[in-house]
Amino acid sequence: MTIMQIGESAFANTGFEELAIKLGSDKKSPIVAWIEPYAFANCRNLRSISTVLNTYISDHEFAYCTSLSSIYIENRHSFFFDNAFEGCTSLKDVKIPA
Repeated sequence: MTIMQIGESAFANTGFEELAIKLGSDKKSPIVAWIEPYAFANCRNLRSISTVLNTYISDHEFAYCTSLSSIYIENRHSFFFDNAFEGCTSLKDVKIPA
């Protein structure tokens, strides 16, 4: 299994507009995305998030991403921790499989 980890505050306060976490080019190994607290906090231009991986979204991961309006998680084995989307005042569309 391959684990991708994004460290604490790694991309906080950056100008990203979209975050898409996808499978590697071999598409053979299951992949887990572990994203540390505040990794994308205050990314005020971030509008959308999509992932096909087993994703662990930590505390305050996307806190105060005020332009974030949509989240699409394709894998039902994803976990969201406390206040992951705190202050995301534009969030309108969240799709997570049942």
